[in-house]
Amino acid sequence: RWRLAERPLVVFNAPSRAELPQGDTDLVRRAAGLPATTRVVVFLGRFVPGRGILEAGDAVMRVADAAFVAIGYGPLEGELRARDAARPGRHVTLPAVPPTEVARWAAGADATVFTSPDSTLNLRLSTPNKLWESLAGGAPIVYGAGLAGVEAVLAPEGLGIAVAPDDPGAIAAALRTLLDAPPAERAARRARARTLAAE
Repeated sequence: RWRLAERPLVVFNAPSRAELPQGDTDLVRRAAGLPATTRVVVFLGRFVPGRGILEAGDAVMRVADAAFVAIGYGPLEGELRARDAARPGRHVTLPAVPPTEVARWAAGADATVFTSPDSTLNLRLSTPNKLWESLAGGAPIVYGAGLAGVEAVLAPEGLGIAVAPDDPGAIAAALRTLLDAPPAERAARRARARTLAAE
């Protein structure tokens, strides 16, 4: 198409595939000090404005028997830790984990959430690492409406729900739909997510 004089060098610039975690995967609950009866909603990634992390935390406070756990790093960490202090046992911030371990941590989540707005072409069309790490862990996802790349992966298998990224009420409703499903439905969805990640 571009009639280049020389063939370009193409460099693979992505992490290794998120392998399906094996063995002990209850890492989030233990690190956050949460009881077995608490449903765990996890945010994975950078703590930056405009990615829906604060709204996600607010949303989880509206869901019974659930806690919000943010795993990562970034400029909003101070605000997140202040919320931890104000909402003990419901809002927990944990440090980032090695990239090779993220899927194993995601496996301890009952759901993950990333509600970035579709504000750029990159956000709209990308399939971020946290998508594949969540799926490898078997966690369903609440994601921002308009993220076409994410929707193309999740919608055919019913593995996520799209919501307005700045609406904690809508995020909470989507989380209730995922978390309140019958156990057999949740187990089947987890198996589909892991199969999709492997394939």
